[in-house]
Amino acid sequence: MEKEKLSILNDEFDLGLAILIIRKNLISILFSISIGFCVAFFINRYTTPQYSASSIVKISEKNDVNQMMNFENIYETNLVAELSRLKSKKMLSEALNTLNIDVNYYTKGKFLNTENYHSNPFSISYQLKKREAVKSPIMVNFSNGSAIISKVDVDSGTVLIPVNKWVSIDGLELKINISNRKLNELNNSGKKFLVKIVDKNQLISKYSKGLQVNIENTRANTIKISYTGNHPKKCADIVNSLSSLFLISNISKKKESANQMIKFTNDQILKINQKLEYYQKLLQPYKEIQENNSEYGTDYGKLALDLAAKDQIEKTKTESTLNDFRNFYSAISNKINHEELYSILLLNSKNQYISTTSSRLRNLLSEKRSLSFRITEESYQVKEIDFQINLEIQDLLEVTKNIILDLQENLQLIDERLQSYRLAKKSQELNFDHNTDYLHLQRMYDINSEYYSRLLTKKAEYEMVKAGFVSDNEIIEPAKANISPISPQKKSNYLIFLGIGLTIGLLIIVIKYLLHNTVSSTSDVAKHTNNIPVLGMIPSYKDVIPVSQLIVDKNPKSLMSEAFRSIRSNMQFISQSEGSKILTVTSTISGEGKTFVAINLGGIIAFSEKKVIILDLDMRKPKTHIGFNVQNTIGMSTLLIGKSSLDECIQKSHLENLHFITAGPIPPNPAELIISNKMTDVINELKKLYDVIVIDTPPVGIVTDAFPIISKVDYPVYIVRAHFSKKVFLKNIQMLRDKKKIKNLSVILNGAGGDKKYGGYKKYGYGYGYGYGYGYGYGGSHGYYEEKPQKEKKVLRKIFSKK
Repeated sequence: MEKEKLSILNDEFDLGLAILIIRKNLISILFSISIGFCVAFFINRYTTPQYSASSIVKISEKNDVNQMMNFENIYETNLVAELSRLKSKKMLSEALNTLNIDVNYYTKGKFLNTENYHSNPFSISYQLKKREAVKSPIMVNFSNGSAIISKVDVDSGTVLIPVNKWVSIDGLELKINISNRKLNELNNSGKKFLVKIVDKNQLISKYSKGLQVNIENTRANTIKISYTGNHPKKCADIVNSLSSLFLISNISKKKESANQMIKFTNDQILKINQKLEYYQKLLQPYKEIQENNSEYGTDYGKLALDLAAKDQIEKTKTESTLNDFRNFYSAISNKINHEELYSILLLNSKNQYISTTSSRLRNLLSEKRSLSFRITEESYQVKEIDFQINLEIQDLLEVTKNIILDLQENLQLIDERLQSYRLAKKSQELNFDHNTDYLHLQRMYDINSEYYSRLLTKKAEYEMVKAGFVSDNEIIEPAKANISPISPQKKSNYLIFLGIGLTIGLLIIVIKYLLHNTVSSTSDVAKHTNNIPVLGMIPSYKDVIPVSQLIVDKNPKSLMSEAFRSIRSNMQFISQSEGSKILTVTSTISGEGKTFVAINLGGIIAFSEKKVIILDLDMRKPKTHIGFNVQNTIGMSTLLIGKSSLDECIQKSHLENLHFITAGPIPPNPAELIISNKMTDVINELKKLYDVIVIDTPPVGIVTDAFPIISKVDYPVYIVRAHFSKKVFLKNIQMLRDKKKIKNLSVILNGAGGDKKYGGYKKYGYGYGYGYGYGYGYGGSHGYYEEKPQKEKKVLRKIFSKK
């Protein structure tokens, strides 16, 4: 039956193989875990700690003053709006300004710098002239009572400056403030400090990165303010400053709104007051008539004429005064010379409205006149007096203009009163109960008077509301300095990186398991060769064997010798015929132990009083002569070409019944020699002389030289080396049996002791189980095997040992 194509990946789970791979790669797993531990250690040790502080603010919409005054809540709070206000750069800027943290101090460390927030032994005052001057931090140390400063990252050298004095360095005015006691402590101490001055334009962008403002609970109307930075106290101060400023700004915002309302009310009061004065002046003639009722009786017409005559006289005087001021204003505003101005001032010196201003101006003009006799017009003193004269002229023009406006307003009121008197004269009788003009004026006056009273009441209420303002918000949980850093999280880092190391180690195990494509047990042989018999297993030899050699005679009671005895016994089940037997040993490639098995299998058979000869037919790469430590000058190649006789080629080993023929010089045509009639004659001749002929053939996976010999022998044996031979090699074995029709084909698993307990002897053995140190007879049949004494392995060596 044709087997399925072998997969490149090991797609079936084998517990024994998995445990074996884990044991062989245990050091890799521990190494990966160690690397993970080291990475976590360096991260925890050399990462700048980050601290966090948070505060919870409750946003309330309740206002006791509004409730007391039965006002609708005009200051209603929106949670999202308050959140945006807290996140604003303006709010953060005001909070940072209260902390004065534009200068940061650090103690210089070997790997990390420690921030000295409010604990630095000195402080720096500065005035910035160039923004570029604070781009690089400043290194400061003290020696002999002075400060030595240098700029980091800038090759500007060091500068020795005095303390407590202002100095100028590269566009920066600074002063190092330090007490004598601190200076004595730091003198020649070797301590170095870093000073980072943050430009106030960049201050907000620096600290806004660590600020977080989020809604904590929508139902409770709470907001959480948190800040993450390098110093726990600094984080707490920033959060508390922002929280406090938020409460204060909440009050300020409401007071500002109240002030706007009060300002609007005051403006309305002023306007209504002006209207009341206006209507009061219009009603004045009617009131005067009523007040003079007793003198004139009911002759209201004569009364109106007398009052109108008085107002007419007043109007004439006002018009005359108005004309005088207009002429005066026109005269001094026409850029006349100072002599003409002086004359005009003299003519109007008795005017009480402008006497003070004109008097100062006359004095200046007189002073200039006296100076003109001594100095020129271009002198400094004259120019200074001219400047003062011009200022006084402007003041005089402004005063005159205001007087003209007042006089014009008085004329307008006089005209309105005269109009009322003319109406009274025309009617000859004033009936105030039916006079339409009087009633209209009185009604407008009463309306504005009532509105004026209501505005005064509202103003008083707003002032009361303003006085009762407190913050509706509350800090229910102020920020505290938390000395436990939020990063690096040391325990978490150790767990994470140890887990990563373990995962990488296990991943290596999984990859090696999936890519494991070598034969590891007899189970693999049976599975991939359709149950071709396994003749036996040969354990790994504990000592290094530089060349394939005979070792079963060195310690006949060893596990190695017993393994070959077991193979010798199992051979009886393959062929029970009488007479001389031929055994061929082949493999897929070189290095699988073919020659080693051939030599030692021949040796163990020779121990059973049978005459054995070993033929080295691997004439392309001969090794038998090396195993027996003889020359390879003659052998099978010279024998098959007739250059040497059989007797000349047969050599004796140190075992009585074990002979061998080496391969001889490497011929150019080994395949033709092997299939020649001479080879058949040699085999027939040797069968007469020996009980067993062991033939070491070339690897069938490389050349096809061995096929003709293998098909004719009694014991065709195929060598598979555990953990060396690829699983795909097993297809060659199946091919020999199914396609080449090789009978009695069997397999020997060489080097199986490399997997010890889990390698396959107990689980996958053929008849008997053999394992170096484990298996049949070990420890239970004292005296059956004898090994060289082994020192007890240490615990770690037991764990890490691969064999």
